Amino acid sequence: MDITFSNNKLKKYAENESTCKKKLGEVRSKLYMVRLRDLLSAETLEDVRYLPGHYHELVENRKGQWACDLDQPYRLIFEPHEDPIPTDKDGKYINSCKEKIKVEGLNKTRKVYPGDFLLTNSMSFGRPYITNIEGCIHDGWLALSDYDKCYCSDFLFYLLLSPYAKKVFGSKVAGAVVKNLNTDKVAASVFPLPPLAEQHRIVAKIEELLPLVEEYDEAQEKLDKLNDGLPEKLKKSVLQQAIMGRLDTRNDKDEPASALLSQIREEKKKLVEEKKIKKDKPLAPIKDEEKPFEIPESWEWVRLGEIGDWGAGATPAKGNMD
Repeated sequence: MDITFSNNKLKKYAENESTCKKKLGEVRSKLYMVRLRDLLSAETLEDVRYLPGHYHELVENRKGQWACDLDQPYRLIFEPHEDPIPTDKDGKYINSCKEKIKVEGLNKTRKVYPGDFLLTNSMSFGRPYITNIEGCIHDGWLALSDYDKCYCSDFLFYLLLSPYAKKVFGSKVAGAVVKNLNTDKVAASVFPLPPLAEQHRIVAKIEELLPLVEEYDEAQEKLDKLNDGLPEKLKKSVLQQAIMGRLDTRNDKDEPASALLSQIREEKKKLVEEKKIKKDKPLAPIKDEEKPFEIPESWEWVRLGEIGDWGAGATPAKGNMD
């Protein structure tokens, strides 16, 4: 199960064991971490009901909440929220939102628009979605906009969904129990950039192959003779081959990715001079040891901070939520 926190103090305890121990003491901090790990490992609340710690439902004015024991008389109280992220059936596009924010709350959060990318920045960190609606994001999300001069949205979705992206983000997350990304870490991440025309061909090839994987998955379920998880491994293999440039042929007429980057840098420079945007923090040059595999000559390695405008969400005070 995923976990969110009612306040930043509890979240900081989960992210830093030494802080947790300092604030809660050795015994309570250890039990706090154990209980969080139990909840993270469980798929449903029934999975924790009979674990050590006396997990139980509360009644009367706390009906709908659960609790588990820490060191007496302290306990950890939590509230299940089982609404899934409201996406389409493929889990790619976000089509609606649950909570509404009053106008006064807009300066406490970040607004997003149709076409923006949203990445979860904790738990299933780095999982990408594309929003089809205007909305605001809380501090459990990162947002990417203005990426379309470098990446087509479909290719970027598959790129961020790939095993390579999971490995890169996984090496950067921080936290003892709850793992978190932030905009600086994501912006400094190194990713391959193919020419735009080639991106579209790669997407076409991925979408040609993935249905075959799904058909194989259905056959696997019916026959029940293949190893568990093999279809998912095949899907990951297709995505990995795609982002390494091994799924389609090169076309010498394609504009190289280096030309795309030059255009982006010139446009940003002009916007900075016109004081329409702030000057970006300089990003470190990409070293050879940061490049995990060979890419085609027409591709480039880029830091994600170069290809768009990153920003983190923020959670407004409860008084600003409707």
